[in-house]
Amino acid sequence: MIKKDLIHHPRYHLLIISVAFIAINMVLYHHLGVKVMSDSTRYIDWAENLWSSGLSTYQWRFWYISYVLFLAILLPLGLKGVIFFQVAISSLACFAIYFLTVKLSSNKLTALLASLMYLFWIEIPGWNMFILTESLFTSMIVLTVFFAMKFNRINQLLCLLPLIAFTILIRPMGVTVLIALGFFFYYHFNCHLNLTRLKKVSFISTGLLFLLVFFYFLLEGNPDVHFYYARGQVVWGADQMDFLKDNPWLVVDNSQVIYPDRSLTSTEKFFEFTLTNFSFQLELFSKKLLFFIIHIKPYYSLSHNLFIGFTLFPVYGFCIYGLATDRTNPGMKYFTISLFLLNALMTGLTVESWDGRFLIPTLPCIFIYASIGFRKFVGRISNSESFT
Repeated sequence: MIKKDLIHHPRYHLLIISVAFIAINMVLYHHLGVKVMSDSTRYIDWAENLWSSGLSTYQWRFWYISYVLFLAILLPLGLKGVIFFQVAISSLACFAIYFLTVKLSSNKLTALLASLMYLFWIEIPGWNMFILTESLFTSMIVLTVFFAMKFNRINQLLCLLPLIAFTILIRPMGVTVLIALGFFFYYHFNCHLNLTRLKKVSFISTGLLFLLVFFYFLLEGNPDVHFYYARGQVVWGADQMDFLKDNPWLVVDNSQVIYPDRSLTSTEKFFEFTLTNFSFQLELFSKKLLFFIIHIKPYYSLSHNLFIGFTLFPVYGFCIYGLATDRTNPGMKYFTISLFLLNALMTGLTVESWDGRFLIPTLPCIFIYASIGFRKFVGRISNSESFT
């Protein structure tokens, strides 16, 4: 009895999570060190010049301002200091996943499983060692929705606004978090407050309007956006990097592409290019979407792809089952669905990263529902209460 109580005790679970988190991140730091990539140098340069240049010269870089501020504050500690704080914030996210899952499932073992999924999907803690937005963005999404779950009144949102603003301005894809939070609050407050039809329409209309405005400014801020499509790149750099070149899965034949009139606006160019090259755009979009979802890449090692196949695909299955059967919090459910679909859509409309990092911020919520789905599936097939 004592042993069984210990297994189900939160302190025992938090100890397991803490030891695993420290061990995994120590191994990763020993193996990777501080990773500075090509994008890292841009972020560091922006951070070093932020106080002197200000925001006015940054234009679209404004969408990275939270990470630039994060670096600007921590760079006096050196890059190792930046990594330390990325790891520290990631640890908070890991514990937040545990408590989120406890609230959603009312089951502590399920929560432990969700946290361990987050840790042992090695790509997530691996990004902690990179001077890139992935680690902070992923962690802050978890922390934002964790605190959002605690509020049941609309006026309490004022306390959450600084956290939301910081999160969505870590990188341009933050707009997907903002829209997903719109779904979260719509269903969350509707559940608790029984919103009137007028308020429901206002919620939906505001979200759609924001999405259209963002898409318009995204296009107008990139006057030659159609040239990126015309290159036929499924994975960014596929026509330049030696290990990506000449792979039929990574590029789409662009020999028959028709270019739009240069006198048109960016938005008009985009729609004319899409309509006149519809089959080309559809194939390009479909391949980007495929590689985003499956995460497997033809240039990964066989062992890497097998690891993804035998771990991520079952996780997807259990997540779908968990989402389909869960009735506890519709706000969290629709946040998870919309965050994944919006990031998939944005990747399809832009480009897939060669390292698959655009999928990473969507995974913590997927792991939460996968753990819930796994518990329900095991309970259903075994008719046992050992896991419930």
